[in-house]
Amino acid sequence: MVGCFRQTVTLCEYFFFTLVKLLVYISVHFIKLNVKSSLLGNVRSVLENIKGIGAGKTREDHSGTMNQLFAAYATGKENKELMSILGEAALSPTDLLYAKFADEFEKRYVAQGTDENRSIEQTLDLGWELLSLLPRSELKRIKPEYIDKYLKKEE
Repeated sequence: MVGCFRQTVTLCEYFFFTLVKLLVYISVHFIKLNVKSSLLGNVRSVLENIKGIGAGKTREDHSGTMNQLFAAYATGKENKELMSILGEAALSPTDLLYAKFADEFEKRYVAQGTDENRSIEQTLDLGWELLSLLPRSELKRIKPEYIDKYLKKEE
């Protein structure tokens, strides 16, 4: 009975994250919504009201990592818009990293193929891999102990 419950929770998590990724994809590619104000605000408020994430439920870094990924993506999209208007030379090196992050986030995180079946742990690890593109000082939404634990060190 417990094993069945665990499988149900895992399936629910899978469908929930697939739905979130679908909403991001649709809003970015078809509706062209302002990602920062409309989509991310709504998704974040929904997710904050769900008590099914974090230590004891998924992984301790889940909430902070998710918030940081969404914030970094929104910043990256804004920087890409600025780059198209003002040119690449007008952006700081950090702004350019955010733009690169947004591209990689769309390619690797959001555009998960139907043949790819990632677990929540694999998805969080991918999130950390993407966050490693940014300077550590920019990771302000994640507790420092989680950054120390999960952020891959440069070698």
